[in-house]
Amino acid sequence: MKLFKPAKSDLPEYDIPDVGQLISQVYGEVDPEKISMFVPVKNELPLLPQFLAHYRGMGFEQFLFYDDQSDDGTFDFLHAQPDCVVMHTTMTFGEMLHYTGKTHKGIRELRFGTFIKMAAPPHFLPGKIVAYFDADEFLLLPPGVTHIRQVYDRIEVIGSTGAYASVVEFFPRSVKSFAKPLPETVEGLFEEYGWFEPEALFDPMAKLDKKGKPVFTAPSKSMRLFEDFDIQFELERTTLREKVYLSSKEKRDQAFNRSARHKTPLLKRTDDSFMFSCHDAIVPPSGEILLTIAHFVFTSNFAQKITNVQKWKAHVKGGRKYKYYGKLMDTMGHVDEGFVGPNTLKYEGPEQLIECGLMKW
Repeated sequence: MKLFKPAKSDLPEYDIPDVGQLISQVYGEVDPEKISMFVPVKNELPLLPQFLAHYRGMGFEQFLFYDDQSDDGTFDFLHAQPDCVVMHTTMTFGEMLHYTGKTHKGIRELRFGTFIKMAAPPHFLPGKIVAYFDADEFLLLPPGVTHIRQVYDRIEVIGSTGAYASVVEFFPRSVKSFAKPLPETVEGLFEEYGWFEPEALFDPMAKLDKKGKPVFTAPSKSMRLFEDFDIQFELERTTLREKVYLSSKEKRDQAFNRSARHKTPLLKRTDDSFMFSCHDAIVPPSGEILLTIAHFVFTSNFAQKITNVQKWKAHVKGGRKYKYYGKLMDTMGHVDEGFVGPNTLKYEGPEQLIECGLMKW
């Protein structure tokens, strides 16, 4: 018998078509004929020049930024970019809502940040392939591919809804690298933080699980580090109710979430093909294409991000994992080359990614 029954939440209900009443363009006009991407940001100024340079060089022509009340100069920087459209919303990234549209489970609670990633691209660019990246994610193209249009053409030829990507955490050799300024160029990022683990994270052609997600074959670098340095989550019981009764869901919510190992960064946004989470589509790609995202988690602005995420509580599970990232960095600070494992490689080109199964073309 349960002594306490959690109160039912009273959340606003929205479906994807409702996004128009929640969002406003504050700078720029969307051109549906341009090769476009959607990017959610909050205080991402340090990486934005490198981010835009990387994707402009790849052939992207238009960037739709959802700016969640940045106060570090992000908005002013984006406002000065002629190829950027900046939008604001009536809700903040971490607020909760009930999503009432099509999923594998029906109605469910979502963070507004997840909802806006699902809903904004088809609202502005219906029927188009729209890329979706975070500001610390840098797409890597296959050998011989120099323009994103070549990937889009391949998607159309094979009749897929989009393309998967392995999310590969890139890192420095040592925490000591964090004492250096953040590199100001894309090349500098790969030089300073260009190490990765050369192991396949999932098979894009394998059968999906019951939730419509890939089955993963290897852990992320973050989870490997938490294990290697024995960083474990601890249950917190602060209120009288929690000391007497803590539900299974509350226990799960206190655990740090596993880091992403895949994404669907390119997807044709239609009524039948759309994101149902930050990483998966309701109609998944066919799997013939697997790209790679270099995820620059561990950089010299990581300490500030740890502080910000815990303050904002807008990430998954309130950003609880970042509390443990802080403990991890404190522990690793006393270890020379603590990031490097027995199989770690320095990135030299996409051929490495093909060879180890992190990319398929």
